[in-house]
Amino acid sequence: MALEHPRDPSTRRVVARVLFLVVPLVGAAIAAPLVYGKIRPGPPVKPPDAPTAEQLEAARDAAKRLADAERGYEKVQIITPGTPPAPGVEETAPFEGFGLSLESEPEGASVAVDGRAMGETPFLAGVRCDPGSTVRIVLTRDRFKPRELATRCRADTLVKLRVRLEP
Repeated sequence: MALEHPRDPSTRRVVARVLFLVVPLVGAAIAAPLVYGKIRPGPPVKPPDAPTAEQLEAARDAAKRLADAERGYEKVQIITPGTPPAPGVEETAPFEGFGLSLESEPEGASVAVDGRAMGETPFLAGVRCDPGSTVRIVLTRDRFKPRELATRCRADTLVKLRVRLEP
């Protein structure tokens, strides 16, 4: 037994109106903004404004700090793994932030970084500083002359130093 479709003319009219009138109108309503947006030119493109005096000054300062940091890298001597560095020679390694590793002969010297007491040797710590700035280190120990050192702060670098204290 085959199913028959209703032959009611009112149902056919409703379906025909939906297919021929409503569907194209809905499609046009959806597509019109897309098409209109592509055809119509947007507002004219405004060229970027010139940099402000503060931006120019910040760029000059950044260039100066970079030059200072690069000068600090010229003084670094990389040591092969397994060979301890000679006293007074900087060795560098990757680090998060800036860090100092100090060894002294004899051990147990007090360490001050930029005037703040930080501990004793052997010493390893992160130091807050601006890349390119000078970091001053003072090592002191009873019956030995104080030893002053300076190094450049470097981004994401550990600076390792060995120092021999003089009696």
